[in-house]
Amino acid sequence: MDTAQVCGPCYVDRLEIVEESTAEVLGSCNFSGGDLATTGVLPPGYQFWCERGALGADGSTKIKISSKQANLPLVHAYLKQVAENIPMWEVYAKATVLTGGDGATYTDPYQQRDFEFAGTKEFYFKSKEGTYSDMRTDAYQPIVDAGYETQQRNFQSKNPGYEVEIDAHDTLDARKKIEEDVIKTKRWKTGSQGETKGNRGYYEKSDGFKGTTKATAKFPVFGTVLWEITGDNITFTKDPASSSPGMDCYKITGGTLTQTNYTSFGSCVGEPASFTDSYPADTSDGMLCVKTGTDPATYQASASISSRTPLVAHQYQLCCLGMPCESQTLETGAQEHEWLYTGDEKQADAGGNMAGNAFRDQNNPTYEWDIKPDTGSAAP
Repeated sequence: MDTAQVCGPCYVDRLEIVEESTAEVLGSCNFSGGDLATTGVLPPGYQFWCERGALGADGSTKIKISSKQANLPLVHAYLKQVAENIPMWEVYAKATVLTGGDGATYTDPYQQRDFEFAGTKEFYFKSKEGTYSDMRTDAYQPIVDAGYETQQRNFQSKNPGYEVEIDAHDTLDARKKIEEDVIKTKRWKTGSQGETKGNRGYYEKSDGFKGTTKATAKFPVFGTVLWEITGDNITFTKDPASSSPGMDCYKITGGTLTQTNYTSFGSCVGEPASFTDSYPADTSDGMLCVKTGTDPATYQASASISSRTPLVAHQYQLCCLGMPCESQTLETGAQEHEWLYTGDEKQADAGGNMAGNAFRDQNNPTYEWDIKPDTGSAAP
């Protein structure tokens, strides 16, 4: 715990245990009966024990706080003058490290979703679009449905969009647990309008998706793989210009494509056997469109390597059985392939996740995708 220095001589009479992130007083310990005190059991079932150490030769006093809950509190100490026993100082000191029952230490225990934490969990939501009704559906009701005692505060309509605070009371569940199990499953991501820490979280409505893709083409008859394209961290961001009433469309704004072209087929062997190149997915590659107002959502997507992709021609030798080897060139035009195709309209799951597979004529090429609402941190 931090140290606090005052002029003395004086002694610690009582403590308030404060959850710093929300400024909530969780309880108090009064040492009037001795050097051990407790807050007593407080709703919904937490308790803190306080121990006041003996006055040291240097005039210092150590305070120890223990609990089954994992809060790192701010301690508000009330000091009295030794000689006349009258109130003299108020000081604050912050607990900086939590030591668990097994001896493990945590500088930020709030990242442990399975730990218990005393105090109200405060959630601040911000959306660039939507109405009061949308707020109740997307922010308030999911927390209620998860079984939490919930209070809505400070709703502000932004025309378009809104801001609101929603509190979860009478629960020892971690803010991290509620965030992961409830909030981020409803297309909210950690927001930049404030620091998410302790019992307090800030969230912005996700305006995009992120995921992985894979496309594979095989040589007809022989079944040899001709090319394979994988997409990693492919990001889709809402494009108002392409959207319309009832349909939200998202353009590609990030991610990496890795394409492997194979040079062998049938009885012909290429040297080298393959070429692998990686390049950024381009905004002109394609589009993901999601129907609004459907539950669950339905969607379609397609994307192809664009003319702005920095493709490179490759030279190789092709040796076919019974024929002399020949020099070949894999031209850039032969590398322009479709790398995402969902086919007919598909259905997302209840959390908005989109995963599946499709194929073109005669099961060739084949396509796979796993795309989810982007719930990463918002850019500051």
